[in-house]
Amino acid sequence: MKKAFNSRKQQLQNDALYLLWFERLHDICLSFTRWEDTPFPEEIENDVIRYLNELLFQGHVVGFGLKDGYMPVLGQAVPGSGITWFGGHDTYTITTETGDIMSAARPDLALCYPTPSHSWTLYQLAAHYAMLLTQAEQSIKVNMINQNTPAIIQAPPGQELTYSNMFEQVAGFKPVVYGREGLLDSKNSDLLAYRYLQPAVYVSDKLEMLKHDIFNDFYNALGITAKSIEKKAQLISDELNIDAMANSLTKNIFMDCRQQFCDEVNRLTGGNMTVTYNVDKMVMDNVGMTAGEFYGGDPEKELLSS
Repeated sequence: MKKAFNSRKQQLQNDALYLLWFERLHDICLSFTRWEDTPFPEEIENDVIRYLNELLFQGHVVGFGLKDGYMPVLGQAVPGSGITWFGGHDTYTITTETGDIMSAARPDLALCYPTPSHSWTLYQLAAHYAMLLTQAEQSIKVNMINQNTPAIIQAPPGQELTYSNMFEQVAGFKPVVYGREGLLDSKNSDLLAYRYLQPAVYVSDKLEMLKHDIFNDFYNALGITAKSIEKKAQLISDELNIDAMANSLTKNIFMDCRQQFCDEVNRLTGGNMTVTYNVDKMVMDNVGMTAGEFYGGDPEKELLSS
């Protein structure tokens, strides 16, 4: 019964850790782009942008239209009837966050697809990397716990300290030493079970770096050049520039769809709506995200000037 309870408790802790990582990646996915000059009133603009980013995160097609010819409406777009020769639809239905519904023909709408192929979502991306980060975090915890694995050795009376120091030089940790004769005889099976246990090899530092690499790989998947580095400033700059070129195609996957949406909105409203990346480069040291903040600024310059 106690074993089952501990197992259930551990599962709840694992689920909570996964949820923590997922929500963190979720927030990044909602914030890596900046929408400006939207056609919505200033008092609701931030709420509309949040809803827009959430729909794209979930993998929904976003639709924009002008209700009654002047009122801007944004929501999830669902195809109506009439498939066109290029695979689109003649009409779409837009459902807003408050449940309002608007139907319009394609020329009177602006559509934003999460990705060009519309075959994968940011939700799936965040879930995948949250699982990897959770596994790395769990491995670090297990490795740290196993550093305290006990070992028991028997030493002649009066030689306990000598044997303890000798054991530490070989194994790298101090054992529990007993000098009483016969303590570790075969009849004391419980103690014999601990006699040969050794702590796990310490790999938590490597796992911590692996966790940073996973985090950086997530940024790269969003088209943001990211590095975990301990190198000279010039080498940092060179590697960032190389990776930036490699990530330009990934960046275009997200920006082309969103920029086309802005162009269509501007066509309908005569406005100047734009979308840009909040940051292009991310530099992380071996402690964490201390080389620069995600929002605004230039993390590379901050690191190189420090």
